[in-house]
Amino acid sequence: MSKDRKIKVWDLGVRMFHWLLLILLAVSVYSGFQDKFFNDFGQIHIMSGLAILTFVITRIVWGFIGSTTAKFSSFLTGPNAVIAYLKSKEKYRWVGHNPAGGWMVLLMLFLLLSQATFGLFSSDDMDFYGPLHDTLGSTFSGWAMWAHKQIWFLLALLVGFHVLAVIFTQLSKDADLIKPMITGTKGHSRESESPELRFRSFGLFCVIFVIVAAIIYVTILY
Repeated sequence: MSKDRKIKVWDLGVRMFHWLLLILLAVSVYSGFQDKFFNDFGQIHIMSGLAILTFVITRIVWGFIGSTTAKFSSFLTGPNAVIAYLKSKEKYRWVGHNPAGGWMVLLMLFLLLSQATFGLFSSDDMDFYGPLHDTLGSTFSGWAMWAHKQIWFLLALLVGFHVLAVIFTQLSKDADLIKPMITGTKGHSRESESPELRFRSFGLFCVIFVIVAAIIYVTILY
């Protein structure tokens, strides 16, 4: 069957979240692994972490009220569906996230949310002090710093696994997963039934982002 028709699969909010998150993670990693948290690197690390927290919370909200392919209800399935997908040798037929990829998205969001939250309370009593490091006492801030570092290693493993999974899917299931996340559209056979997809506006995504950013600013930075 020829894939000679384009259909929209990802809204602009999801795509922006995906690529800006990648940039923010790179900034956080670079600033976080400096030998000393000088003022500039410490502030950069804090601001990139707060930006990640804002994007993650916005994406979680979008997972409930956003476009069809962005909603958790559209891609979170039971274990049987995940196992069936992993065992299948058929060509890729999923419009949005596949069953395994859907749970990877949820795990990624959970780890990012945990990482950023623990970072707020972290302190090593030497070079780095999170915005809320003195809120729950020095003992908790030290433990939060330890958790912040451990979750980073889990995130690194998950990101690496995600990249390998995308490459494997593209090669073994004849699926182009990268280009649609850039353009928002993908090829769809004319002979196949078009899925019922509904998309919310990018403006709504921006409104949610601004509200979340304002709440974080008032409660954490103000």
